[in-house]
Amino acid sequence: MAARVARVLKLKCPQCGADSYVKVGEEELAAASSSPTGLVGVADYHGDHVLVVYVDSEGRDRGVRVFRALQRGEVVRVNAAFLSYMSSIAGFRVRSGGWNVECFAGNPRALLRVFRGELALDLELKSFDLASKAVDWGDQFLAALQRVGQPDPGGLLLSILLLDAYMSELPSPFSRRAFEVAMKSGKLVVETDRTAAELLREYASKLPWLTARSVDFALSVDRLRLVEAVLGPDPVTVRKRLIVHIAKRVHGAASKSGKPIPYASIEEEAPERVSRSSRLIEGVAGSDPLTIRKRMVMLLSLERRGVVRFVEVGA
Repeated sequence: MAARVARVLKLKCPQCGADSYVKVGEEELAAASSSPTGLVGVADYHGDHVLVVYVDSEGRDRGVRVFRALQRGEVVRVNAAFLSYMSSIAGFRVRSGGWNVECFAGNPRALLRVFRGELALDLELKSFDLASKAVDWGDQFLAALQRVGQPDPGGLLLSILLLDAYMSELPSPFSRRAFEVAMKSGKLVVETDRTAAELLREYASKLPWLTARSVDFALSVDRLRLVEAVLGPDPVTVRKRLIVHIAKRVHGAASKSGKPIPYASIEEEAPERVSRSSRLIEGVAGSDPLTIRKRMVMLLSLERRGVVRFVEVGA
C-alpha cells in the first residue's frame, strides 16, 4: 500500500539552483519521530548530486544539504517519485557498512536480498518472474560497487536506473563495466578522439553495430561529464522531442479553444511540480532508463575501440 503524502515541500537547491518538490509521507514522519535527532533526511536526485532535505516529525523543513559523496553513518531516503521512471523495480535499498540509500513508495510486501561482503541490495520487484535474473544482476551491481568503493550518490542512483533497464536480460561481464562507470559518472569526463571517430564513420554502413548517428553522438558529448552525456541531450533527440512537444502543446490548446494559437503563448504556463531530476530524465532533453542504457552501451563500445575514453577529474 502506498504511503499517504502528508506534505509537499518546495525548496531551491543551493548547488544547481533548481526548484525541488519533495513529498514527505507518513513513513518519513514516523522515522523522524523515532530518530534520536528527531529528524529524517529525504533525498531528491539531481543528476550529479543529491539534495537532502531534513524534516521533523511534523513535516517541517529543518535544513538542506547537498551530497556529492555518501557520508559514513548517513541514511538517505530518496524521494519516491524516482520510482516512476522504472518498469521493473518498485523499491530498493543499498546498504554498506557505513551508509544506507533507499527508496520505497510504501511498506514493501516482499524483498529480494543480494549480499556481497558487507554490501547488500534489497529489491522490491514489480514481478517476481524476474527474480532469478534480478539476483544475477544484483550480484553484478554489488561487484561494481565493491570495485568503486564509495560512489557519489548521483552515480549510485544512475546505476539503479541501469539495473532496471537491464533486468529482463541475462548479465554479461560487459555490464559490470557499465555499472562501474555509472557509479563514477559525476567524476568522469568523456574525451572523444575526433580523428578516430571520423575514420570509424567511413565504416558505419559496413558494421552491424555501428551507425553514423553513434559517431555523431560521440562527437556531441566530447568534454562532457559522463552523467551529462547519458542523462542529457544529444542534438537529434532534442530536436525530435522538441518538435513533438510543441506540436502536442499547440494541438491541445487549439482543440480546447477551437482555433489556432500563436507559438508565443506556448511559453506561458504554470510551473510544473517536478524536480530537476524529473525534467532531466523525462523532459525534452532527458532520457528514460532504456535510453540511458543505450547511450551507456554505445559509449562503452566506442571506448573499447579507442574512439572515446573516460578521464577521472575532481568533483
